[in-house]
This record gives sequence, structure tokens and C-alpha cells, in this order.
Amino acid sequence: MSKNQINPTRLKTSLKMCLSKLQYTQEKQTAMAKQQRRNISHLLSQGKESLAKIKVENIIRDDIYIELMEYLELYVELLLARLGMIINNTATNIPTTTSSNLSDESKNDKQFNNATVCDPSLLEPIQSIIYSAPHTDLKELVTLRDILVSRYGVEFTREAMENGKGYISEKIIRRCGYDPPSEELVDLYLCEIAKTYGVPYSGLRLRLEDEVEEVVENEGEQGDHNNDDANNNNNNGGGGVGEKNKENPIAEKVDEMKKKVANNGGIKEKDEKPQDDFDALRARFAALKGTPK
Repeated sequence: MSKNQINPTRLKTSLKMCLSKLQYTQEKQTAMAKQQRRNISHLLSQGKESLAKIKVENIIRDDIYIELMEYLELYVELLLARLGMIINNTATNIPTTTSSNLSDESKNDKQFNNATVCDPSLLEPIQSIIYSAPHTDLKELVTLRDILVSRYGVEFTREAMENGKGYISEKIIRRCGYDPPSEELVDLYLCEIAKTYGVPYSGLRLRLEDEVEEVVENEGEQGDHNNDDANNNNNNGGGGVGEKNKENPIAEKVDEMKKKVANNGGIKEKDEKPQDDFDALRARFAALKGTPK
């Protein structure tokens, strides 16, 4: 059996074991994250915000890792469903006529010369697994990667690691990185933890106060607009509209908002504009709030 030929039973077993391990890892990491959130809530209740900011970075990294596991689980499921496309495709990937342009090292690499074509519909999942496996601690995923590398060859693997043709999603690449989370993202996590567990956090108070100011500005602009309409109606002989505008609902709303600020909670976070930093973790916030995704 040549290097690029594949053992169907071994591949199927590897895919199933990898799938099971990914699911188990997600459940384990999610349970650990809940406990870590409780620990951080205790730190916030004790006023140790600096330490909480450091520790919450571990939660953010764990959440990103869980999301990577979720993507890889989908890819493995897809490969399992399309197992026959991997096993039965035996076409040559590299034409022998181009071998004269290769280095001597590549010419002598049978795995390279005998590599098989990857079906276009499987390029993203296969290259993503090859790229992502070294960034995980799952030996089952590394074993699956080795099988795929043996199947598709060295050049295909090099292309995957460099993402030369852009088959790997930017979401996968970001989740495999090690960039520290932004200060805004850390603050957003701590705000969610503070609201969920009912503990004080200075960053949450500032966010709530900003919302009060925003409501005042918006209501003030709306009130000015309504007053202009009323004046126009009065000038045109209309009646009754001006009387309604004598009521001032702004003060009542501000008082209500201030009470909520004083209680350090109770106001729903305003919708954030979808950004790269926040889009990656929306599901985590949903879980943190106890609401379905």
C-alpha cells in the first residue's frame, strides 16, 4: 500500500474517536468556565478588580478554545458524512510533467508525487483540521491530521499551514491565535459576570451611567421635536397637542435609570455593533446570561 492510500476502517474509527473527544472536551471546558466565573464573581464582591481582570483573560481564552472545538466538530461530522469522497478519490494531484520544476527533495518525496486530489467541497474542512490540530491538545485530532497528511501529501499540507489559497476561514485562524484580549472585551466580560451574580463592578456602573446620559440626550431631542410640532399645530389653530407636551416623561425615566445605576444592575446591555472581537463570543454571553443561544 503506497503512502497516499488510506485504510477506510482506520479513517472512520479515527473520525468517530475525534468526534467523541471534541464533544467531551466542550462539555468539560464549559463546566470549568462556569466555576471560573463564580470564582471571579467572588473576587469582584471583595473589590479585587485588578486580579479579576487578569483571571478573566483565562475565561476568554477558554471560550475561544471551546468555539474552535465547535467548528472542528462540524468539520469532522462533515468528513464522516462524506467518507466515501475521501476514500474513493485516487486521482493524481500533481501532474508528472511538472516534476522537473520541483526541487530534488520534493522529487524524492513519494508522498508529494503520489498525493491525491481533494474534492473541492472538502478543502475547507480538511485544510482547517490540518491547520488547527497543532493548536489543540487532542491527540485524537492529531492522529486524524496525520492520516489526512498521508492521504493528500506534503505540498497540500504546506498549503494548508500557510493558507495559501484562502480555504481556511478567518474565524478558524483567529481562534488559533494567541493575541491577548482587548481591554474592552475584558470589561464586557466582567460586566456580564457582575450582572449575572449580582456583585458590584466599577465598569458596570460606568456603562449604566453612560446609558442614562444617552437616554437623556435621546429623549431631549425627541422632546424638542415634539415641542416644535406642537408649536406648529398651535400656530395653525390646532388644539390639545400642546397640553400633552406639558408632561415631562424624561425626568421620570432618568429617575428610574438612576435607581438602577444605584443598584448596580437591572439594565439590559445595549446591542453592540457586530465587530470581530465581540462576534466571536456572542454565544458565550448568551450562556452566561442563562438564555438560549
